[in-house]
Amino acid sequence: MPRFVSLALGALLTFAAGSTWLALYPTIAPDTAGIASWSREARTVDIPVNARESVRVVVEPGRRGAVVVLLHGYARDERRLRRHARYLARDGHAVLAVRFRSSAGWGRRPTTLGAHELADTRAVLDWVAGQSQWAGLPRVLYGESLGGSVALAIAAERPEVAAVIAEDAFARGDWAIEDRLRLESHLPAWPLAPIARAVGARLTGHDPGALDVLPALAVLADRPVFLIHAGLEDHLGHRHARALDGAAGATTESWTVAGAGHAGSWAHGREEHERRVRTFLSVALTGRPLVMLERADARPR
Repeated sequence: MPRFVSLALGALLTFAAGSTWLALYPTIAPDTAGIASWSREARTVDIPVNARESVRVVVEPGRRGAVVVLLHGYARDERRLRRHARYLARDGHAVLAVRFRSSAGWGRRPTTLGAHELADTRAVLDWVAGQSQWAGLPRVLYGESLGGSVALAIAAERPEVAAVIAEDAFARGDWAIEDRLRLESHLPAWPLAPIARAVGARLTGHDPGALDVLPALAVLADRPVFLIHAGLEDHLGHRHARALDGAAGATTESWTVAGAGHAGSWAHGREEHERRVRTFLSVALTGRPLVMLERADARPR
């Protein structure tokens, strides 16, 4: 192999390895949307995931409705979820805002685009099942971005999950890696995406591109699912929305928010976002609409 080719290949591998390490441990943005704190009734619980590790959850107690588990996205933590916890708790739902171990401070785990985050969510649902105050209440999973993909995958495993809301979920982890390179880093997906997957798997023991959410939608064909998609292609390509909508069943609703960036529907139009989510939950959980909406762009499938 010519020396310059060897040097170029070495530089490429070094760059890919360094970039993958940064992607596994991204800087966590607070992203509070101006909501400075939780309610006075909120409490923090550390839920065991295994013998050594716990996942932190902020609990807003509810008196009726459902138990809604909120899951944040990549490079975020539970503070991002205050915007949703506030209006859902106001409706009487018990709300659990999860901080994945991949966003923790001490003893932080790498982001795996599925493996660790799925385990965290399973642990939270197991803990919820043991809480007598919520016996008989339906369970709902609500996730943004990575959290949305995890919500769909876990709901397919867990028949006790009555409904799912997924905003800007990725359809496939390998596509998500390619899109991050292409749309955010402005780098070629090939050969960097395969290298990033290989390095990520070597460092964490889990292939970051392995999670495929599409089969979950077939399992969820008879349960209410609300898919929210960004109108702008600024983080994930539109192929994720097309694939998710194409795999969805008759009980799935899809809303594409024109002009909104990734996981930005609440910031783009808070009132409409909250109205649609609250109405979806009302119909999904009781069969009675809370608010009548125009369904031109949030069509039942």
